[in-house]
Amino acid sequence: MTSNKAVSVSTAFLVFIGLVSGAGGCAKLTPVPSPTPAETPSQDPTLLSPAPLEAPPGPRVYFLPAALDLTPGEEFEVQVVINPLGYGISSGELKLRFYPEAAAAVSIEPGSLLGADTLVGLERINNQTGTIKYALARKGQTVVPTEPGTLAVITFVSKATGRRTCGIQLTKVGLADELFEQIPNVTNSSTTDAD
Repeated sequence: MTSNKAVSVSTAFLVFIGLVSGAGGCAKLTPVPSPTPAETPSQDPTLLSPAPLEAPPGPRVYFLPAALDLTPGEEFEVQVVINPLGYGISSGELKLRFYPEAAAAVSIEPGSLLGADTLVGLERINNQTGTIKYALARKGQTVVPTEPGTLAVITFVSKATGRRTCGIQLTKVGLADELFEQIPNVTNSSTTDAD
């Protein structure tokens, strides 16, 4: 396709010159192909290719506390904490799993990370399957970088008799930046063992 464009441009250029310099009559013009540029010597491709860059670390997600010692019937809270590591955080989506034989989720509430007037878009607690789905967003402008803080607070009640692991796990986390673009490389280091 490039060679066709080059010939067309050359033809247009030649026609223009022929009409300007023609002596009162129509001269037959024959397009002259454009000269081919001298071939460039082959170069070592490693000299032209930059080294692959490491992706910057994304926000870190973890639970507080990391472990609990509980008695049956005792209520306990688990915070989902975000360290944005320089990003602005506008929204978050969480999926959690826990052992329903060991604990029951009572509630999930927004933390302070997204401000006082947080919009909750999805809140699903299923104590039969031991799953929680939660999505929330900030109302208003996102400050960059967002300060580390609690995205959500989950209240559970222990059902286990004796010492038993509750095993709360964050199976999915999605965070969006100040432009509501998905933030890459979110590090999920969240597991809470409630015994």
